[in-house]
Amino acid sequence: MSEDTGFQFTDDAVPRAYDEVLVRRLFEPWALLLLDECNLRPNAVALDVATGPGTVARVAAKRIGSGGRVVATDISRPNQS
Repeated sequence: MSEDTGFQFTDDAVPRAYDEVLVRRLFEPWALLLLDECNLRPNAVALDVATGPGTVARVAAKRIGSGGRVVATDISRPNQS
């Protein structure tokens, strides 16, 4: 038997927690290190394959600026929330 603990996720609680906790605290530091190694410069063009939540693509876009371009692709469906 299971007992109702009264704990319940709202529709967007899991994706929101994923973005706020894992992406910012775990994935973003690694994205910064990766892009440091790539020597990404302003006005560059970058391709992010299997982008997942888009962490590397977002960080790359900030570094590249409006004069460059980032293309990101992933096979998973976009977040429906």
